Amino acid sequence: EINILKKQLDTLNITLKKLYKIQSESRRKVAKDLQNSVTSLFGNLGLQNSRFIIDFQKIENTINGNEEIKFLFSANPDQSLAPLSQVISGGEMSRFLLALKSQISNISNTIFFDEIDNGLSGKSLVALIKLMKNISLKRQVLCITHHPLLAASANSHFKVLKSIKSGFTCT
Repeated sequence: EINILKKQLDTLNITLKKLYKIQSESRRKVAKDLQNSVTSLFGNLGLQNSRFIIDFQKIENTINGNEEIKFLFSANPDQSLAPLSQVISGGEMSRFLLALKSQISNISNTIFFDEIDNGLSGKSLVALIKLMKNISLKRQVLCITHHPLLAASANSHFKVLKSIKSGFTCT
């Protein structure tokens, strides 16, 4: 009985390895396409010297696969790629997220941007507005902004106020 169970376990492990391989190949294809499409938008968003790579590292088998996926970023040609969370500035993050969200916007009917224009002006802001308008042709876009040019490009406006009533914060 133990030998039968060992054979079944070996068979299941072989199947699991095959499934991990299929998963990895699929992830890598999607990652490459996403990486290329996001990077193609960097020039218009004032990130012309930036690089973005989706990196895969083998890990112990988990319920989510046997790879850890990291987003690596560099804003300058003399800087090496590093995890996004460690090297990206606020303004760069705003533009990076806009590029990323615009490329995955076919997933949801509504996209929400919270101060995506943070730190932007000039050509970068104009590119951001054009990209958001383009997204809005097929999706509902909700955006919190303090920038008058971005607000002026919207079709509808909502004023959101925060107040405290009876010790509770209300929006």
